[in-house]
Amino acid sequence: MTHKILHTKNGVLHYWKTGRGPETLVFLHGVCLNHHIFKGQIDHFNKKFTVIALDLPKHGRSKDYSVFNYQEMALLMNHLLRIENIPAAHFIGESMGGYLLQYYAHHFPEKVASIVFSGSHPLGHNYYWTIEKWAFENMHRFVPYLSHRFIVHLVSFFSAKHQPAKLITKKSLHELSKVEIANLLRIVYTEFLSYRKPLTIEKNIPVLIIQGSRDFVWRIQWINRNWSREENYSLAVVKNAAHNANMDNYTHFNTLYDSFLNEIAATYSETVGESISSPIESYQK
Repeated sequence: MTHKILHTKNGVLHYWKTGRGPETLVFLHGVCLNHHIFKGQIDHFNKKFTVIALDLPKHGRSKDYSVFNYQEMALLMNHLLRIENIPAAHFIGESMGGYLLQYYAHHFPEKVASIVFSGSHPLGHNYYWTIEKWAFENMHRFVPYLSHRFIVHLVSFFSAKHQPAKLITKKSLHELSKVEIANLLRIVYTEFLSYRKPLTIEKNIPVLIIQGSRDFVWRIQWINRNWSREENYSLAVVKNAAHNANMDNYTHFNTLYDSFLNEIAATYSETVGESISSPIESYQK
């Protein structure tokens, strides 16, 4: 992978690019993690696609970036796509990455060819119990009272079922101090709660929700089934995988994502004819 740097007035964003396919996949990781969680997808999909994976602001190599909110991330994404000469991309958002994608697709639908929400869940208060909204608002306040070791163990326990995936999670968390972890949780979930209603995504954008069969973060299984029904999104389950299903069982995850991408290509071919073979090409017309 080629390590690339995007310089902005608010700091430096680090990202990695590989593959030479005509269509681009962009991977956005969860809170307190980094681009390494997508290794199983990068190694698989770079044979047919151009693949970009980011260390989001205040994470990984981009830890010193001074500003992090949903709008800043959307503007950064537009900047990155512009300099890479990418008219639109397929996006994969894991957990927090999915929150950012809901904002991005709502405001810049022309840039989005498709979305996969992996281990993520919807914006909007109507999906959550009062106790869950309280937890979103206050969990950062508990961090100072817990040992760093306990936090790493707790997060890795819920994030992954298998040891290799647990180790990736632990390594990411070890790069952050307790103060940094608490600050990230405060930033991400304060804005999460600011969206009292869901952000609409245009109906012509294909959306797939993927979750692990052993994902017990919040009530995500029930919440996402409800989200899927209300918005008519496809829902798929990765067997024998926890919250970070994309790395906990990357083989099954990749199979599901392959099928989703193939279905998109087939749908566009049937809709607009052989002269346009993909949603990316249709945006270029």
